[in-house]
Amino acid sequence: MYLLNTAESYAAQVCAVFQPRAPPRSRIPTPSYLDKPLIYIQPFHIVTKPEQQPELRMYTVKRMLHTEGGRITRVGTIVPIDWVSHALDLVPVFGSGKVPANVTSATSQELYDVFFLNHFTDKETYNMLHGVM
Repeated sequence: MYLLNTAESYAAQVCAVFQPRAPPRSRIPTPSYLDKPLIYIQPFHIVTKPEQQPELRMYTVKRMLHTEGGRITRVGTIVPIDWVSHALDLVPVFGSGKVPANVTSATSQELYDVFFLNHFTDKETYNMLHGVM
């Protein structure tokens, strides 16, 4: 997960990193905006802020979803790689029921849509989220 460095920062899951290129023998020049790698991301939006959950003091983020014709899909977009400013640690919100046996550290990011933004992983993340210098 990464925090994007845009006018509005938000958390997003990086799904792919790529860089389009012209075929080797092509005479068509590559546009300058393709000089940097691009990333395909699936963004999250903030559900609750730390001050709304004093017992946790963490942001809660939810995957952005799109519903059309009864079908739910994840929202995704492509952005330049230099929009990424920081890696984040997201902890799934498991809920009150029993966690299914197929949930592992490798699958939890795909099986859940709501996460706590763990700002205790490093001091840089904590300071960035809480404005401490």
